[in-house]
Amino acid sequence: QKGVDTQTFMKLLVAQLKNQDPMNPQDGAAFVAQLATFSSLEQLTSINQKIGQLVGSTSTTPTQG
Repeated sequence: QKGVDTQTFMKLLVAQLKNQDPMNPQDGAAFVAQLATFSSLEQLTSINQKIGQLVGSTSTTPTQG
């Protein structure tokens, strides 16, 4: 799933760059902000997956008592 998200983002980014107005290109700061937002989203997705794995592994571990 991560690959699909990254691939989709890259396709959108390339399309955005190809179709921008050459006389009024996107501001560099806005471009960097988009990349930072995507990076944060990837990290949050990874954290979410790891928490899900952790919860799954602790729910199958027998309790001692």
